[in-house]
Amino acid sequence: MIDLDGAGYGPVPVDLEPLRLPTRPGVLLDARPWPDWIPAGNQPVDTAAWRAARSAGTRVAVACPALASPGQVMLALAVGRLLADQRATAGIDLVPLVTCPTRPRCAWESGAVVVPHPVNVLTWKSAQLRVVWEITHQEQIAATGASLAPVALWPTAVPA
Repeated sequence: MIDLDGAGYGPVPVDLEPLRLPTRPGVLLDARPWPDWIPAGNQPVDTAAWRAARSAGTRVAVACPALASPGQVMLALAVGRLLADQRATAGIDLVPLVTCPTRPRCAWESGAVVVPHPVNVLTWKSAQLRVVWEITHQEQIAATGASLAPVALWPTAVPA
């Protein structure tokens, strides 16, 4: 199960099937029943992810740097699907949604913005906190509005 921080709907069961990935950089496109793999070639993975997702018309793409952990890549795909569903429910249609299992390079020259999404991964044996990174653009930040806003919590004092 994963719990996307700030989503408000609690832990969600996800089936993270193991997937063999090449060691070179590429893009994992959301497709049923199995995701499609496209090599990045000579371009940066975030640029390759945007181009591949737009040309294929998929909702979610995962930018995979070289030697990315398959488990982290599948988690990034699951989080991307949850974010896309959450935004579709809110009436925000931002397609494609690009995630990355590791903090991507910051391509501020092209207007890219990197947004961290804390995720609690819950198994029968443990709970782990992971971060999945969303790669978006400045013009899309205003459109997402509340879905990227932090949850307002009052600070609590803890005795030392």
